[in-house]
Amino acid sequence: MTRRRVGILVAVAVLVGLGLAAWTVFGTEASRFADSPLIGRPMPVFTLPDVDTGQATAVGPDGQVLVVNFWAPWCVPCQTEHPLLNRLAQAYAGQPVRFVGVTYDSRLADSTAFLDQAGRGIHNLNDADGRVSVDYGVVGVPETFFIGADGRVAARVIGPVDEALVRQQLDRLLAATTQKVSRTQLTPSGSNSSSPSGALWM
Repeated sequence: MTRRRVGILVAVAVLVGLGLAAWTVFGTEASRFADSPLIGRPMPVFTLPDVDTGQATAVGPDGQVLVVNFWAPWCVPCQTEHPLLNRLAQAYAGQPVRFVGVTYDSRLADSTAFLDQAGRGIHNLNDADGRVSVDYGVVGVPETFFIGADGRVAARVIGPVDEALVRQQLDRLLAATTQKVSRTQLTPSGSNSSSPSGALWM
């Protein structure tokens, strides 16, 4: 390879690197949102065991805004994102909002150890066989889905969220609901319409 060709390749690599750096620094919030066939459609209802207690927990539309976050103990961005979600869950504790964490491609023991470090401010469920991740089309972690009080998926974010983004989405979805949110459980449709005996509805 000639010296000139090497120089061209180096220049291209530098430009690509600068482009990626600029995207990281100056990228807009909108660039973090991703398309999904679930947007505008009823959320996939699921039942999973609690990471700590093993209690079967059914997650579905119940008149509250839902934040469903997929994470893994080996995920580096999750190490800072998870404590943030814990704090936001506390900040919205008096409002009809629920935060649910779902493990992705993880061993239960590793997930428990992760929570020992990151904290347990949100309800975390163990997706041992990856079924729920597949239902939501998760391709990596972290991924977060915002679901309206009507049970329809409103937004999907790939990559770690920040406080401003979460608050913007939650405030928008809360504003779209009635002032008195019905706490009556809506009956999910399809094969997952009933939760197993003993399952706790969220």
